[in-house]
Amino acid sequence: MKKVSFLFAMLFAVSMAMGQTNNTSEIDQSDASQEATVDQQGAGDNTSYVTQQNANNVATVTQINPVFEGSVEDDDNLSTVLQTGAGNGAMVSQTNDHGSGEYAGPGGVLEAEIEQTGNNNDAEQIQGGANQMGESMASILQSGNGNDAFQHQLKYYNDAFIVQTGNNNSAMQAQDTELPEVGSSNYASITQGGNNNTSEQEQNGWDNDVIAVQSGNGNTASQTQLNNSWVSSSSVMQSGNNNSAYQVSLGNLNNALIEQYSNGNSASQRQLSGDATPAGYPALNDAEIYQWGGNGNVAIQNQINEAGNVSNHAIIWQNGANNDASQNQWGGFNSSTISQTGNGHVANLTQNQSVTQ
Repeated sequence: MKKVSFLFAMLFAVSMAMGQTNNTSEIDQSDASQEATVDQQGAGDNTSYVTQQNANNVATVTQINPVFEGSVEDDDNLSTVLQTGAGNGAMVSQTNDHGSGEYAGPGGVLEAEIEQTGNNNDAEQIQGGANQMGESMASILQSGNGNDAFQHQLKYYNDAFIVQTGNNNSAMQAQDTELPEVGSSNYASITQGGNNNTSEQEQNGWDNDVIAVQSGNGNTASQTQLNNSWVSSSSVMQSGNNNSAYQVSLGNLNNALIEQYSNGNSASQRQLSGDATPAGYPALNDAEIYQWGGNGNVAIQNQINEAGNVSNHAIIWQNGANNDASQNQWGGFNSSTISQTGNGHVANLTQNQSVTQ
């Protein structure tokens, strides 16, 4: 038995010159026990495509596109849901906010894609609002089984991608959800090819990149860029098993990299910078952790550079087992490298630009 619920609402403009409603929805269901619900509202353009095959899939799409003064013809909401596996759930919510006051302008295109070829996956996407002005893209691909994916984007020119080809993974992305008036042009990507991995990414600010790749099993990655972060980059690569990676970046021009190729390792990076924007945009804080071989290593890096236009550089290499390494840098002009190739080593390093007596 197939179940289709289609809700169609039109909000008429005071003047026909402000535009007219153009809501379009296509639902294609085959095989057994599919359910699709589409709700389109507003005088702007809403377009929804839902394709369901196999059995027991559920899709819910909500699109709101009011027309404000100054909107353009291609201020669209576009949603595509493809479910060819079984027992999948997909939810899409798009609100095209054309801005108001000093933020008034074209709303741009909000595009959302969900493709579920595996079974028993859940995917949710929320886009728009908060004076969103410009294009944003959200994409979720689930070809594995039992995965969860969530994306939430406000503002404009944000791109978010989640690919889950393994099983029982969890992925969450949030961009500019805490900044109602500033922030845009962020990029977030999560790729989970292994099983039982967890990845969370949150960005609030401008022109930031965050990337996580988990090809091993049982890994955890948490990446956060807050405090109106600007031109910062965070990357995590986990091909081993049961590793944890934690990155927090606050302020401008922070770069953080963690690579974990062995098992049972822990890596943590915390970076704080001010609002300086030196010529050429070099990183104010630059941190790298490499855990190549051996198991059970711990690496910690803390960098604070609030005042200067100069950089901190920190690198930790661990190719043994059960090693501990920590680096702490305050101010600028600091550079350090810790290399551990044996087992059971402990290294603690502190660098401070200022001198206390």
